[in-house]
Amino acid sequence: MKVAWVMNLDAELELESPARFTRSSRMLARLTDRGSKLVTSFVTCFGIEAALANRGLDSSWIGQAWCPTQSAHAAIAECGAASLRSPSLEVISRVNHRAFAAEIAQNLPHASFVTTMSALDEVVSQAAVHGWLVKRPYGFAGRSRKRFLGTPTGAERTWAEASMAGYGLGLQVEPFVDLELELAMHGILNESGVATMGPVFVQHCDEDGAWLSQRPLQDGDLRAEELSSFEVNAQTVAQALSVAGYFGPFSIDGFVWRCIDGKRRLQPLSDLNARYSMGFFDAMAGVKAVREFIVESRL
Repeated sequence: MKVAWVMNLDAELELESPARFTRSSRMLARLTDRGSKLVTSFVTCFGIEAALANRGLDSSWIGQAWCPTQSAHAAIAECGAASLRSPSLEVISRVNHRAFAAEIAQNLPHASFVTTMSALDEVVSQAAVHGWLVKRPYGFAGRSRKRFLGTPTGAERTWAEASMAGYGLGLQVEPFVDLELELAMHGILNESGVATMGPVFVQHCDEDGAWLSQRPLQDGDLRAEELSSFEVNAQTVAQALSVAGYFGPFSIDGFVWRCIDGKRRLQPLSDLNARYSMGFFDAMAGVKAVREFIVESRL
């Protein structure tokens, strides 16, 4: 098996505005550099020959994309690799939109996905010790999010108003909380709706939420009930994705946080990525279901 990878790590920008999406030369250079490293990681973790989807390949190569957007399908076709069977763009856009995850779980106090400025003002008018974390519908690598300390004014309000008119339409609003432990779990969902999950990892992100690294869960990181809740939530997410018509790789993020009353709380779903994600290859290394998915994704 040989896999031709389209590492479109900026897929959310395309989902945000498919008709107007263009990629700058600077972004292309960054994707090529980061993508090459990810291909190396894939080869190491799965022992499968792989390369970036460049010209000169043929149908013996299986096309695979970080996220199977329109541009990813075009790149696979251009390089000559076998076409990729994937969910429709409509499905991919829906399940990666923050409103989809919000429908599954809104566990933080007063958290809400809003689509009007009046709804936003109502949420952020409530008391929040550390202010509010506000995120546009599509984001990656810590992009498209801001921290509001109260009702937005000036440049913050302009940014919020633009979010109601474009960028996916709406904002996820939740209290900014004191994180103790950030979590991730990766899985692969086949077309029959069967999900194969990897283990829970502790992940490390920078102050903007961009992924830096991960490590295996260790004894004492989570209480038994927290681990069970996070794992059950992963299956709930997988079921919701399947009902929506999605199949393929996905991951969920969550975290443990400390409330102002001193109690430890679990947020089992802070982000949902219906695509490959940083840490996926390492977390799912050697998993048979991933290899089967790649083979079966050939049209």
